[in-house]
Amino acid sequence: MRPYQPCQIVCEVCGRSCNAARDASRHLPPVPAESEPSVPCTRCCLTTHHPDPQTGQCPRCVRVTSRLEGVCAHCSRTKVIFNQVAQLCKQCHDHALVPAQLRKYIANFATPYPYNNVLFDILAAAIDWASVNKLALAEVSLIWAFLANAATE
Repeated sequence: MRPYQPCQIVCEVCGRSCNAARDASRHLPPVPAESEPSVPCTRCCLTTHHPDPQTGQCPRCVRVTSRLEGVCAHCSRTKVIFNQVAQLCKQCHDHALVPAQLRKYIANFATPYPYNNVLFDILAAAIDWASVNKLALAEVSLIWAFLANAATE
């Protein structure tokens, strides 16, 4: 028998035929989904086998509703606060990380071509740090990936 082929055994507990685990001491019979009670979520109305005992919500809705809402310190919109310390929403938090990512990319840039290093230094010096965003990081990263791998003259 090959290791990826399931081994059919008869469960000693329930007497049903099922696939054996690789470790026979850890074998548990499969629990059919029909035997678990399912109830609709009170928020999204999808059925779930594991509702929250207090709210009756599915696990996904519990995570969503447990997030705190507030006014973002950067964009001044009422949103879910992602960064509790700086009071930033997810979008503004990601935007705040971009300059550090760009500085790290500049510090770690390496190419075997000396002229590409000169071009890279010119491009790095021309960065307007006040206007750095995700789009600018993606554009600059593409240019630098080209400079790192291509021989220019």
